[in-house]
Amino acid sequence: MSYTITGLGNAFTDCLMNVPDTLPAELNIEKGAGDYARPAEEMAQLKATHGPGQYASGGSVANTLDTLSKLGTTNMNLLCCVGTDEPGMFFHTDATAQSITMPDPQNDVTSSELLCLITPDGQRTFASVGATGLLNANTVTTNSSWVTQADWLLIEGYMLFDQIGAVQAALDLARQNGTKVALTLANTAVIQFAWEALSQVLESGVDMVFANIDERNALIEAATTHATDHGDSLLRALDNTLQVITRDADGASVYHQGQEVAFAGTTKLDNVVDTTGAGDAFAAGFLHLYLQNSENLDAALKLGHAVAAKAIMQIGARLPSDTVNGTLESFQKAA
Repeated sequence: MSYTITGLGNAFTDCLMNVPDTLPAELNIEKGAGDYARPAEEMAQLKATHGPGQYASGGSVANTLDTLSKLGTTNMNLLCCVGTDEPGMFFHTDATAQSITMPDPQNDVTSSELLCLITPDGQRTFASVGATGLLNANTVTTNSSWVTQADWLLIEGYMLFDQIGAVQAALDLARQNGTKVALTLANTAVIQFAWEALSQVLESGVDMVFANIDERNALIEAATTHATDHGDSLLRALDNTLQVITRDADGASVYHQGQEVAFAGTTKLDNVVDTTGAGDAFAAGFLHLYLQNSENLDAALKLGHAVAAKAIMQIGARLPSDTVNGTLESFQKAA
């Protein structure tokens, strides 16, 4: 069997809880921001006091695959790690409902969970111990056909922090079998704190990179700064990579060989509710059309904008199926 795309990413389950307005300050977390290195005992106490809350699946690449499924892309897998605890089983059931295949939950794994603390003013503050369900190389190897028989491998940049073994195993399989590789930078923190792993992955060659303009600028600056360590091989590798770059309300571009080869503007929205997951949604819209016709970059950028626009007009990263279907129908009619 052949697969359209296999994702490699963290499997976070969000737990949404209504909390008093004073709680973020009591936790020494700026309201609307997040702390991803909290003690496990504190997380358990927060759930006991303010829970049980409502679960919602998350994770950057997982979000992209979820939206791709709702757009109509089929035959997708997600290489990730969850346990048999409540958050893990929720995530697994959610993925299965979207026909996304993933490894079975593991008995000895604590699933990654993110507490979303919603204060009465609607702001969301995040708390987590970080990723606890960590993917290993053995799981990748066990499911090697998901990579070797896929058209594309989509890697989440956050995986470079603490799961480089799984990333490298997947990259080796992809390169040995002609599977194309896309990487989402995810956050400038990946460039800052996982530079060694990131530079190795990029220098060895990827086919596509998703980033916002701040991430791209930070990446080029870091590559230039470290040119003495790598010669100009990393900069040459970046030039050979298709770079899909978003600029919020200023549109998005595709760069290749140092040239802007496609651009699509967008309309600034006044009713922005939550930008969480906008980049994940954009990547899904872009990939849905790119996988069908890699020559029509303008259309792929425009669908990316259309899907991302819906994502920022709601709370939460994942769009309902009806919203995605309506967006695709409107886009097709206007094309």
